[in-house]
Amino acid sequence: MVIFYMFNQEQWNQLLAQDERGLQERIKTACKRHTSIDLKGAKLQLIHIQMISEILQENKTLTSLNLDSNNIDSEGAESIAKALIKNKTLTTLHLGLNNIGDKGAKSIIQALIENQALISLDMSGNHIGCDGISNITDLLENNKTITTLDLYCNNIGVQGAKRIAQALENNKTLTSLNIGLNNIGDEGAKNIAQGLENNKNLTSLNINYNNIGNKGAKSIAHALEKNYTLTFLDLYFNPIDDEGIKSIAQAIAENSSLTFLNLGANNIHDEGAESIIQALKTNRTLTALKLDSNHIGYEEQAKIEQALERNIHVVSFFHYKGFIGVLKKMLSKFGI
Repeated sequence: MVIFYMFNQEQWNQLLAQDERGLQERIKTACKRHTSIDLKGAKLQLIHIQMISEILQENKTLTSLNLDSNNIDSEGAESIAKALIKNKTLTTLHLGLNNIGDKGAKSIIQALIENQALISLDMSGNHIGCDGISNITDLLENNKTITTLDLYCNNIGVQGAKRIAQALENNKTLTSLNIGLNNIGDEGAKNIAQGLENNKNLTSLNINYNNIGNKGAKSIAHALEKNYTLTFLDLYFNPIDDEGIKSIAQAIAENSSLTFLNLGANNIHDEGAESIIQALKTNRTLTALKLDSNHIGYEEQAKIEQALERNIHVVSFFHYKGFIGVLKKMLSKFGI
């Protein structure tokens, strides 16, 4: 049985050429036959979203639906929200790049407070502000199924980060959170860090492109000293310099859970690199470290290479210079 179906543009155009009833029947048939349907960039209109909503309210087959890049706006989001209240089988929903805004986001989140089936939700790139996630705390405190939440490239800001942090303290199911490119700054990072200190299930956190400086880095570092479940942390493209990196380094020297750390495109110089070298001497869990697009000199790069030779646990190292030499040395450890 075919379990995945993606409409190409020609097929979708053929569907649109049918009358309204014929179109609805074809979509309904596709949803019954397949467990995953991809309508990304299909130029859906509101009437099509309303059809899909009606079908989802009765459908018991579909588990994954991709509606990315369709500009469904808040009205379309409200239609999808109605379906989510009744649907019991959909587990993955992509709504990225749809201009749903605060009003649409509120509708989706409110529906998910009642829905206990959805596991993964992508609402990235939707012009969602703090007001749009005002009920996120209720969602993450009451919903028992969502494990993955992607809010990348919105504008939740400091207050939005605060609401998410409050939810993290009590949530028992979320394992992956992406709030990169949301302008949370140092204060927002501080809030998220406080949520991390008490959270016992989040394993992946993306807070890249968030204008997090040294103060925010120190807050995150403090959380890492207390949190033992986070394995993936992305801090790419934040203005963290050597002062903040020293705090991060001290934390990873003692942390026993983090396996992936992205510090690329920050403002790390030789002094910060040296602190990372010292951390690698004692850390035994980190397996991937990303340091590209910083300001680390050749001498410190060589020292990092030496530290990696001693630390057999780090099997992946990314740096814009000296990568090939480091890679060869790492592979030789494993006889490759």
